[in-house]
Amino acid sequence: MRAGSAVPVVVVGEALVDVVLRSDGGRHEAPGGSPLNVAVGLARLGVPTTLLTTLGDDAYGGLVRDHLAASGVQTVASPQSVTSTATARLDADGQATYDFALSWDLPALPLPEAALFHCGSLAAFLAPGSATVDALLDQAVARGMVTTFDPNVRADLLGSPAATWARTRAVAARCDLVKLSDEDARHLAAGLPAEDRTEDPVRDVASALRGGRTQVVVVTEGSRGPYAHGRAEGVRLRPGPEVPVADTVGAGDSFMAALLAVLAGRRSEGLDALPPDEELGGLLAAADAAARVTVTRPGADPPWRHELPAGWPLPAAGSADVR
Repeated sequence: MRAGSAVPVVVVGEALVDVVLRSDGGRHEAPGGSPLNVAVGLARLGVPTTLLTTLGDDAYGGLVRDHLAASGVQTVASPQSVTSTATARLDADGQATYDFALSWDLPALPLPEAALFHCGSLAAFLAPGSATVDALLDQAVARGMVTTFDPNVRADLLGSPAATWARTRAVAARCDLVKLSDEDARHLAAGLPAEDRTEDPVRDVASALRGGRTQVVVVTEGSRGPYAHGRAEGVRLRPGPEVPVADTVGAGDSFMAALLAVLAGRRSEGLDALPPDEELGGLLAAADAAARVTVTRPGADPPWRHELPAGWPLPAAGSADVR
């Protein structure tokens, strides 16, 4: 994928400010929210990106707008009373738990011209704005756009596993690619019918989501390496060398942004956006490379294209070794 060659992508979802509380007592405030992070990650990788969201006319809203503009994201923001926040508490290993002060009331709006559409996170679940996400997703499907979804499950805010699974399944059924974490999979697996559960919740959920329109399900599994359930078989990327971890905030979003960047690049070259099963290892390697940069620095700070290996998104020799 050459810089600037990718087709446009539209992302819809929450934009907020992360208030990060570190185990040593430090505090840091920065723009965040999974859809915002994905949009920023895409734009930094040279993909024309529009974010549809809501923001307050306050200091936090100004911070978010400046951040999006600096990364090259075109923003369509409906007004709300105050800008939402997410407080992330980090443990000694850099793992985050979250508390949210979030409102999501996105009004009906037209879908901009683009080739790919991405949705996910709390915006896909929380009423009343989730109805607008549904309407936009339906427009994207009707236009023949490539559609993707990352549920980014926040269990404390979404009710029972059964209800969360039902909503996840309803959105995923209209998407070509679904990405989730192993934590998401474990929560969602509890909502599966008993006869569909085994001792492997990741495989259970990936298998249940794949089918129909959904051709590829990708699961990030930390140190085990990411896994993709393709049209016919599963592929796992072997873990790469260890990197120093500042924290894991935004790593999954950088991974998602890189997945989308590869799909957008393929589409711009006249290829099917989703690679065939035999090329899923390369897709995982490209996304993993972006996430590995993000974890080395504090907060949700996705990489710019020049920070990734030469030749990205093509994997370096041996980096796409799969099993």
